[in-house]
Amino acid sequence: MTPMYQYLASEVKSAISGVGTNEDALIEILCTRRSNAEIQQIKDAYKQRYSKDMEEDILDYTCGDFKHILVSMCNASRPEGEPVDLALAAADAQKLHEAGQGQRGTDVSRFQATLCSRSYDQLRQIFHEYVKLTDHNITEVIEKKNVWKSETGPSDNCQSSVRYAVLLCGKAT
Repeated sequence: MTPMYQYLASEVKSAISGVGTNEDALIEILCTRRSNAEIQQIKDAYKQRYSKDMEEDILDYTCGDFKHILVSMCNASRPEGEPVDLALAAADAQKLHEAGQGQRGTDVSRFQATLCSRSYDQLRQIFHEYVKLTDHNITEVIEKKNVWKSETGPSDNCQSSVRYAVLLCGKAT
C-alpha cells in the first residue's frame, strides 16, 4: 500500500499537470489542517519521485496571489500546538476588516499573512471574532471584495478555492 504522503505528492503533480490547474486539489492537500511534518513529507516524496521541488512546480503552474498562498503553505511553518490567543484573534479580525470590508479595495497581503501564519485553531477564533465585529462571515468578504484574483483578472475557481480553504481550516477538529 502506498503511504499517504507519496499518494498526495502524486496528487499535487496531477493537479498541476495537463490543461488547467486543479486548484481545489491543491487547496485540499496543502491548506486543510495538515501538520508541518505532513507537508514536509509530501514535499520530500515529490522531490524523490519527480526530481523537482514541489514549490518550483507550483510557482511554474499557478499564478497570481493564489500561487503565493500555496508557496507559503509549502514552507510548512504554521504554528502548531500553541494555545489560542483571544486578544490576538480580535486584533487580527480588526486588521482583516480594515484590509477588506473596511476600505475601498483590498489589502491582499494582510489576508495572506494571516491565513498562512496562524494556527488552525487561531484562525477559527479569528473568524469567530470577525463575525462578532462585522456581522459578516469572512468568506463573504473574500467573495464580495474579490480578494484573490489571477494576474489576468478575477478567477472564479481561485475565489472558490480560497473560500473552500478558509471554510475547511476554520472547522473544528
